[in-house]
Amino acid sequence: AFINFMNPPPLSIIWAESHHVDDIVRIRESAPANRLSPLSVHEIQICIKEFFILALEQEIIGCFRLLSLHEYTNTLELGSLAVDPFHWWHGYSEYILNFAEEYADKECMTLIAVTDNPGLEKKFLARGWQDSGDAYSERALRSGGKRLYARLSKF
Repeated sequence: AFINFMNPPPLSIIWAESHHVDDIVRIRESAPANRLSPLSVHEIQICIKEFFILALEQEIIGCFRLLSLHEYTNTLELGSLAVDPFHWWHGYSEYILNFAEEYADKECMTLIAVTDNPGLEKKFLARGWQDSGDAYSERALRSGGKRLYARLSKF
């Protein structure tokens, strides 16, 4: 599908609801192997209020999760970021990152992400995120040794 960037189709990010679970599972399962930690349908149903979906017109093409971390004050974890492979290379992950950063700023929260995805790592660093070192080391260790990146709130 050709996207006319001079007149892009309408994108929207909305809170996920229970009827979006199948779409979230479909999109997460389309991610390259080992890029997302496994979540069962039941686990997604339980934490559905932490998920957002990205819709292109009426088609759900992406999902992500913003989890408030109680062990760290004023910290949100960005996770489960996935875009349907048919829609890769169109800037949709950047759109999601913009939303997540603005949401965290609005809530005056630090935004973190644990990943071993080289593409996301490059995007985080290019956007001013910091490789957090030891700041959240136990969180990174619990995630199988993936690297953790943090972006401090602008407020």
